[in-house]
Amino acid sequence: MSKRQFGLIGKNIAYSFSKKYFTEKFALGNLSNCTYDNFDIQSIEAFPTIIADNPELKGLNITIPYKEAVIPYLDQLSDKAAKIGAVNVIRFTKKGNLKGYNSDYYGFMKSLEPLLQPHHQKALILGTGGAAKAVAFALEQLGLLYIFVSREIGANCIHYDQINATTFDHYQIIINCTPLGTITGMFILGFYPPSVRTSWLVSGWCWEVYLNRLVFMLLRMICFENWYYIA
Repeated sequence: MSKRQFGLIGKNIAYSFSKKYFTEKFALGNLSNCTYDNFDIQSIEAFPTIIADNPELKGLNITIPYKEAVIPYLDQLSDKAAKIGAVNVIRFTKKGNLKGYNSDYYGFMKSLEPLLQPHHQKALILGTGGAAKAVAFALEQLGLLYIFVSREIGANCIHYDQINATTFDHYQIIINCTPLGTITGMFILGFYPPSVRTSWLVSGWCWEVYLNRLVFMLLRMICFENWYYIA
């Protein structure tokens, strides 16, 4: 059997468990010709070199911070990826083209949908990158309102400093799409004002999109009363 190579492209991705996960899956499926590698690059400009140096590549996953930046290097986008404006899966076609897809929105939507209650009407999306765009698209498909939270104020986007104890009277779902879940630092504890951390009492859900399995501090911090988290 010819070798089939797959991999993950991102920046500072030592935290990722994708390589271990897919290596074990290939072993269980007796797919000895399949391998999975991490391609940790400091700039998206290295993307063409990765492609050129690995002729056996058949598919790639894309993670932060390149879900948007990789698009100009692709030959095609699926309809959903084009609408979202972010890619997390790349397929190598038989013609040798690179086609981008977005499976983030689908996975998030299908995991959230069965948990929704009538009072779950509005969501806070922490971050504005590629994952945040996918989450926003999923929420739109589910008919839920949302607003982004970022370090810069913009259209449908508030600043983190604008979050206070009353914010969570109006938003019942929180989705963290920032890289905080990928690090092991203690800065997470200072991410929200203390008045907010002790006031998230309305029944709702908190979602962690990017998660280092060793880091649950942010999520545990908000699990007061009737709040729940999904990682």
